[in-house]
Parts: sequence; C-alpha cells; structure tokens
Amino acid sequence: MRKGNIFSLDVSSKQNSQKPKDIRGGEKKVMKKGLSLFVASSMVVSMFAGAAYAADEKQSAGEYLNELGVIQGNGTDLKEDQSWKRQDVVVLLSRLLGEEEVAEDTEKSHEFTDVTNAFYDGFISWAVEEGLVEGKGNGKFGFNAELKNQEFFAIVLRAFGHDTTGEGYAEVPALAVEYGFATEETDMTAVPTRGETYETIVTALETEVPGTGKTLGELLGLVEVEAPAAKATAAGAKKIEVKFNKAVDDTKVAFTVKKGTVTLNVSAKSFSEDKKTATLELSSKISEGEYTVSVTGVEEEALTSTFTAENEKVAKVEFTSENAPLVDGADLDTDKDDLSIPYQVLNQYGENITKFTTLSNNIGTLNPTTGTIEIDGTYRINDVVAVTLVHAETATSAVKTFTVVAEARVAEVEIAGLYNKDNKALDEDTNLTTDAFYLLVNAKDQYGNAVNNATKLTNDLIINETNTTIVDAAAAFTTVDVNGTTKTALRLNNPAAPATNAGQGQSVITLISNTSGKNASFTVTAAEALRSDTINLNNPGVVYVDEDAYVPVEVFDKAGTVITSISSLNSADKGVKITVNGSAISNPFVLKDGVVQIKVPAGQLSTTGLKPIIAMTATNQIKTMNLNVAAKAVPTVVRGLDSDFATARLINAANATINHTNLVIEDQYGRVMSDANVAAWLLANPARKITVTEDQANATVNIPDVAGPPVVAVASFEIKSNGAATPAVVGGSIDFGAAKGSEKLSFTIATENGTLVSSTGETTITVTDGTEYASYSVDAIGTVYDEVAAGKTDAAAYDKVVKVFGVLANGSKVQLAGSEYKVSADSNGAVNSDIADGTLDVSAALTAYGDKTEFVVPVTVLINKTGQKLTQDVTFSKVAPKVASVKFVAGSATPDVNGEAKTTYDFTVGATFNVADLIDSTVYNVVVTDQYGAKVVASTTDASVAFADTTAVNIASLTVTPVAGTISITGNGTVAATVADVQAYDEFDVEILYVGGAKATVRVRGV
Repeated sequence: MRKGNIFSLDVSSKQNSQKPKDIRGGEKKVMKKGLSLFVASSMVVSMFAGAAYAADEKQSAGEYLNELGVIQGNGTDLKEDQSWKRQDVVVLLSRLLGEEEVAEDTEKSHEFTDVTNAFYDGFISWAVEEGLVEGKGNGKFGFNAELKNQEFFAIVLRAFGHDTTGEGYAEVPALAVEYGFATEETDMTAVPTRGETYETIVTALETEVPGTGKTLGELLGLVEVEAPAAKATAAGAKKIEVKFNKAVDDTKVAFTVKKGTVTLNVSAKSFSEDKKTATLELSSKISEGEYTVSVTGVEEEALTSTFTAENEKVAKVEFTSENAPLVDGADLDTDKDDLSIPYQVLNQYGENITKFTTLSNNIGTLNPTTGTIEIDGTYRINDVVAVTLVHAETATSAVKTFTVVAEARVAEVEIAGLYNKDNKALDEDTNLTTDAFYLLVNAKDQYGNAVNNATKLTNDLIINETNTTIVDAAAAFTTVDVNGTTKTALRLNNPAAPATNAGQGQSVITLISNTSGKNASFTVTAAEALRSDTINLNNPGVVYVDEDAYVPVEVFDKAGTVITSISSLNSADKGVKITVNGSAISNPFVLKDGVVQIKVPAGQLSTTGLKPIIAMTATNQIKTMNLNVAAKAVPTVVRGLDSDFATARLINAANATINHTNLVIEDQYGRVMSDANVAAWLLANPARKITVTEDQANATVNIPDVAGPPVVAVASFEIKSNGAATPAVVGGSIDFGAAKGSEKLSFTIATENGTLVSSTGETTITVTDGTEYASYSVDAIGTVYDEVAAGKTDAAAYDKVVKVFGVLANGSKVQLAGSEYKVSADSNGAVNSDIADGTLDVSAALTAYGDKTEFVVPVTVLINKTGQKLTQDVTFSKVAPKVASVKFVAGSATPDVNGEAKTTYDFTVGATFNVADLIDSTVYNVVVTDQYGAKVVASTTDASVAFADTTAVNIASLTVTPVAGTISITGNGTVAATVADVQAYDEFDVEILYVGGAKATVRVRGV
C-alpha cells in the first residue's frame, strides 16, 4: 500500500473553520501522547458518514488535511470512492499523533494471525502497545475488514467522555445524533467512503471538547487558537447577522448598531444553538450605506465589524409549481379551461416580497396578493404554455414552459383558527350577520400547491357540524383579509333559531376532502352573553365647542372580563346607559382608533364649561365625570406656506396664487386646522381675513396692486370672503421679478375685533437665475407604454415628460426650462429621436423587444451650463394597461383624479342607501390608476374603465358586507345594490373589485 492516500478537507467552510496562518505542505504537527484518545477520535470523526461539510472552490477537504500533514498523497488520487480498512486507520492514527516513523519502525509484537502484509506489522504493534486498537477476538485483528459507522462513532464519543464499550455501545447511535455527528437517517451499519471521511474530519477538528473550551483541532495543535472575532453582514431587509469565530456567552453579549453617527434601534436578537451566530432584528429596513456593529461582553475591548449594505431589491422571481392545473378562471364562461400558476418574488436575502412587488408578464393577470398568475383561455390537458415574469427595475425574470395537467383538487386541509377582524369574543349575543367570524382554512392540492380559490374549497370539501343550534357554517367558502393577507375561510352564521344571534355552547366543525378523505376539525365555543357590571371613564382632557368628543372607557362583566362588543355595550338591557348634561345619548359606544369609546355628539357641546357625563351599567353601577368644554377653535397662528407651494422660482416666472388652502394655520390650541374649517371661519364674518404682505426692502417678489381698503405701507393683499350671495374665499397672486434674491412674505390674521399681532407667520421666497444651483436632479421617468406595439391607439395620457431640476443649497428645487438641457438615448435610435424634445410619446411602435414585452434604454440628460450628465434607465413596455389601484373621490361632474381618497361616508338614517351613489358622482366617483400611472374616471353607469389607448376593463364585483347593526341588502354584488332603512350606527363596507384584483372600500355609517 502506498502511504498517504488518505483524505482531504477545506477549512474555509461555512462552519467557521480555523485555518492555520502558517502551514506548509507536508509539515507534521507533533502532539503529546496524552492526546492519543483525542487523536483517535479525530480520525474517527473523519469517518462520519453523512456529516455536513461545505468546501469552497479553491481548496478541497483532502488538500487542507494534506497541508496540515495529516495525510500524504500525490495530489491527484485521493481514492474518495473507496472505503477504509482497519489497517489503514492505524496508519492514519500514527500520522495524526505525529508518530508515523516511530510506528513504522516498531518491532512486531502483535500476535494477530490474519495480518498478511508485513508493512502493517509495525503500525499495528505500535497501536496495540499504545492502547489505541484491539483485535476482533480469536487471535484476529480484522485485517482488510471495513469499519462501519457505529464503530467509528463509538471511538469518537470516547474522546467526549462517554464509555462506549460493553453496554455503552448500544447508546452510540443516539449519542452520535445528539452531538451532530449523525442524523436520524444515518445507517449505523453502513461503511463510509473515504470521500465522506475527508469532509467530516474537519468538522471533528472544529468540535469543542466538553470542559476544555477548545476545539479538538486546537487541543491537538493542528490549528492556532485565534482571538475572538466578529463579522457582521446584512442578512435580511431588517436583519443583521453577526458571526463569531467561536462560541460566546449570549447572556453577556450586547450589540450596538450604527449607520454613520446614527444609532439604530435593535428590536430583537437571537443566537444560534452553537452560540456562534447572532441575528439582530432592526426596527427599520437596512438601506444603502455603511453600518458598524459593536459587540461588548466578549472581550475586555469591544469587537467591531463594519459592512456596506445596499437597498432592498428584487433578487429572484420564480414559479413555485411544476405544472399548470386547469381551473375555471375569471372569464365569463364556466368551463375549467383556464390556468392558475403560483409564483413568488424574493429579495437579495431570500425573503418573500411578492405582495409588494410589481412585475410585468407576457400572459394572464398577476395577483401579487395571492402570488398567482391567472390565465384565461381554452386550455386542455397536455397543452403547453410559456410564461414570462419580469421585474423591470432589476431586469430579474422567470421564464418557464408549463404542461397543462388535470384540475387540481383539494387533498389536504387544516383549520388555522377562528378569526374576527376586531378580535371580538364569540358569545350568545354575537349577531353573526353583522359581526363576521371565520374559520381560517389552509388547503393543498394533490400537486402540493396551496389552494386559495374559495370555490374550489366549496366543491372539494365536505362540511360536517355537530351542533347547528350554536352556529351554522356557511355552505360555501370565501376569502377574508387578515392583516393585509388574503386567506381562505369558512364563515359562521347564526343558527336557524334564534336567527339573530349565536347560541351558547360548543359545536365541532369538521372539513373532509372528498378526494383524499383527509380531514381537520375545530371546536367553536360561543360563551355566555356579556352584561355590563362596572365601567371606568377615562378623562379625555379638554374637549371643544361644536366638535364631537370621545371618552375612552373600559367596561367589565361580573367575571371581570373586558367587554369589547359594541352591540353589547349599546344593548338596552345588557349594555351601559349614557347621559350628557342631562340628555340621553343613543348608541353612544363606538370603536375609534381600535379603542372602545363613548361618542359625545357636537350638538351636546354647544357652550363652554363643565358638562356632567353619567354612565349606568346593567347592574345599576354608576360612574360620573365632568367634561371640560373649551371655546370653539378659531384660526390663531399662521405657520407659513405648506409644502406643496414651491418657494423657489425662476426669475420672471408665472404668477402664483395664494389662498387659505396654501397656508398652514393653527388654532388657539396648537392644532393644524383643516382648509374647510378655515374657510368656514372666514365666511362667517366678512371682517375676518388673512393679510399677505411682502418685504418692500427687496423687490424680488412683487404683489400687484389690488382694489380694497386704503393703501398700506407695504404691498399686500387679503384672503377673505368675496361677499357674494354664495360667498367664497378668494386670495391674491404674487409675481416674480427679473432680479434674483430672496424676500419674505408675512401672513397675519385679522378678526372682526382687529388684527392678531401674534398670529404672523413668514415664508421666504427665493428667485434664482440658475447660477446658484448646487446640483441637478431628474424626476423618475417611470415605465413608458408603447401603445402602438401593444396593438392599441397612441394616447397623450401615456406621454412621459422629462423633468429636470436645479437644486439650491437649501435643498429647494427649481424646474429647468427645456433650453437649459438636452436629452438623449444614444443606444436606441428611435428612442433618441423621440426624446429629443424632452417628451417620450412613442407614437410609432418600437422594435427592440425581441421575444420580451419590455426592454430598457439608458436616457441621459446633459446640463448645458455645466456639462454634467445625469443617466436613468427607462423601461419601455407593450403590455396593455391594467387596473393597478382604485380609489373613491369626491363626487363631481368633473371629478379630481388627484383628489383625496375617500374611505368613509356618513349616511342619514331612515333612508335607503344606493350603492350606485358611490360611483355616479352623487356622493363619490371612482378613479383608477394603471401600471403606468395614468388615471381615469370610471363609468358612472357601471364603473367600467376605458383607458386612453382604448383598453377596457370591467369590474368583477361591487359587494356590500355588514360590519355593525342589522342591515337588509338587496342585489348584492351589483351596481344596483341597496341597503334599506339604514339605522343609527349601522355600518357596512362597499367594496369595488376590478378584474385583476385591484379594489377599494368605503365604510358607510348610519348617522
């Protein structure tokens, strides 16, 4: 046998191998004989079949051990596919102990009759004399016998203080798993290959020997003992991983994280089981820049590690299914000829960010909420469909050709729990018509994919109930939003009798797959009804004339349990009666900001002073408190112009109008007043006004002469009522001169009793000729829609204007004129010609798509004055518009597409509410935005959308969902839906849902 054809390992593994700093190939480390047992174990650990080891690309396991002098070889043949013979192990032991020459020269003293190669006589004799090996019995050594895993582990465990001889041998498998030398699946009778031993010996050298504080490699002198060190890296969007080169005491270690000079909040920390890795959870996302982690509690001096991080980005887009099962999709037919394919998007840390990521696709409709691409068509089994997903910003994509397979059926099911969006308790007073309770259901099909389609659950699961007098499960499954995630669920309804609320007791609901027979059960418990016993009134502090007041409360039943059910608290016989200043308040309890509160209507607070509030529970317990009502809020201080008003302008820029809507105005209590309240105050008395005055010492900004009261010392105008039959607030304008510089505008409030001197606020207006710019910036252009390439009509709505700004030293920005810069796209002639005028209108189809639906072109802005170039990658797409977002805005014949989104509507009680009022401009209009940022007002007839390129999108549904009270709905799911006889404190949600998944909700409240 040739000496040294043994094994190799790479010390620079992911397990923090401690590689010696000065190792020369072939050098031997001489070790004390007292470590013989440890050496024996290290050899055997090298035999661990299946132990984990990850070598890098530069050095193999055998090369590293060869470098340590543990093995010798010719560098090419390590015989990794061969097994170990007992005699070869003895030779290896001599090398590990640094006594190879001594062993080889030992005179034969063994009496084994089966040793047939004289080369091994010295080695075997030496090993027997040293007590390292013994024979198999009957005068046999076991020459040429192969060692098995359990034999290896037995020797290794002796090094860690375990007696594995005699009866102890039976404990070897369990101990090997406990130490991590083996897994539950390791075959103890198997014979390991040399290749497996090469990889696992380094793991042994890295294993800490109990009671020593050192690894086996350190005890054997094979590796240097390194000083403690830490290395920090970004490991997640909000995670930092700190790796130590040896275990630390996690009870003593403390971390400080800084970005620059700013100390960041660490919300949580955890340690790996081996105490060599700490994971820090930050309160905010990691962003581009340099981070420093300081670690105390390891050494006398803090350990520090600095790393450079990048912003979160899309790193991977992938499909999570190998096939495309047939489904009945969103098209108008009922055939199962459509497809639903799951996908996911991961950031650079492997975290799932599907829900928050916009992709483009070549086919179908993406639903980021569920992580599926829905493809309508007429597909059949064994058809193939090619799907491409692209994240334009990072050019990350997924491309896969799927084979259409049979319809997916529910094969596995579990019930995750009982859910109510307000975390209410279910009791016998709960009206399940108005307070929705759901069983959350997780299901998988026969292909292992999650089933998120409620209709499929309805078709494939059998629902069994043990007691329908408590609750009655719905016949069909549905979906519900849980903390921003859409979940499949089974709603619970009131039993048949009584039909107005749940019964008291328990019912077991079981879901059974009608294809696999697998099932899941859940016990639904409806507790005894709550009755108010005691109440705590929490003083809200000062409340104000003509404003609703809210009083936080805590109400308890006789058992001391907090009552959170609004219907129970407002119940005539089980709730709490409230009077304010002697007047009873009807249905006073509301849920506001997630807290149960008493709402005191503004009409009860018409004068200042103390107003007594009295609360009486169902058990006649009484609590009182005085509300301190302060004077009505009025404008008191002007803080200046709001952030939407550009305070930096070019010389000779167009006039700018200033009205009350441009100002930040506070009342006497330091609260910012709404534009509507300021307008109401001004319109209430023509003597009330806000005077705008310029600083005459600098003529940079001019206020033109205006008609009005006597001329004042400096130029000014007034914001006030116009005095018309239908009064309105009017303001004035300012113009910008030919001279650069800065000038102050002052704003002063005047009442019918005179000027409020202390109300004055100031804002500085800067006028520039462009010579003071500290830098330049270009607004993000966004994705440009190629309408003609998409087979649609060219439309100005999709034109993208390049906006370039000069940035002053104070950070304010001034938009440059087109003559001050040039725009080019040299890599694409068509785009270069198109963008030369500063606008991308793509009036003719581009031709650079190839087999993609998008391509990217770098666009460069050249600043004429400085020669500075600003480059931005611009994506061009031929994907037709889709509804990306939806909102309700104030109703108007010409609605403002940029108007504030409306999420609530207070409806007068006693009348019938028409859902159509939310789309036909009676109350609101619907505005949709596509993926390119184009906004369109939906049809006032059916809420359908006609985008400017002629693409049409219909609504999927318009649904009314009860929230509180008892409501009667007719025609639910259609534009013609109505809610009859809305009563005080009735609440319901109206949700508009478009094909593709975009939706918006308005909560309607009876008042």
